[in-house]
Amino acid sequence: EMKRLPERCLVDEENGNEGDEGSEEDDDDVDDDDEDESEGSDEECECGSEEDDEEIVGFSILTLGMFRGPLLYATWKRMKEIITPVPAPLTFDPNTAHRKLILSDGLTSVKPRGKKVSLFKKSKKFDECLCVLGSEGFTSGTHYWEVEVGDISDWIVGVATESTNRKGEINLLPENGYWILSLTDGDEYAGDKFLKLSVKPTTIGVYLDYEQGQLSFYNADDMSHVTTYTDTFTEKLFPYFVLDPSDRDQNSEPLKLHHLAI
Repeated sequence: EMKRLPERCLVDEENGNEGDEGSEEDDDDVDDDDEDESEGSDEECECGSEEDDEEIVGFSILTLGMFRGPLLYATWKRMKEIITPVPAPLTFDPNTAHRKLILSDGLTSVKPRGKKVSLFKKSKKFDECLCVLGSEGFTSGTHYWEVEVGDISDWIVGVATESTNRKGEINLLPENGYWILSLTDGDEYAGDKFLKLSVKPTTIGVYLDYEQGQLSFYNADDMSHVTTYTDTFTEKLFPYFVLDPSDRDQNSEPLKLHHLAI
């Protein structure tokens, strides 16, 4: 069962100003010049407060997860131009990559290859769809990574259980150990149902909260929410990626993985 996150998470705080009336009565004897200065000071304060409110609204219009985690990453998106995040060790796992996928030297990008390569029967690699897993699996905690999809017309990103089937045709369903977001033919988005997106993402953010049973997908260009799965996770989960499942030779642009720790 999929639960959509609320489109907006707004928190309004009212700050009381008790004691202001008494203060005004005590200042009745202040001359006009002092009153003018006081009014100017109040206007300055009020103006600063409005700017702060605008900043709060700016954050609140980002569609955040129902749990606390995504707020951290939304904030990071606003800060990343002035800080240097520390790279985390999540890459593509070459031991699981389909034989027709080419991984970069740093194992952070992947694209289809043209020629056929032999595959041992006992290999851990996927043998039908052009799949690859992430190098690190998760059994607890909160995790976030981004997948740069660019203009690729067909892709799948999500998570898969460690024990999931890797041979033959695979039905990418939660009951089979797959929680995914997909794009087909350049304009058909789907999770566990078809989705309509007003803006085409060039980067997909994936947020996993293992204990809370939440997997959320975001348009990482603006951190707007796309879809969320809620489930009970009982196995180790690995980041999961598929390129061009319908036409293996169509996509030439690499899919890139970014995993940053704050």
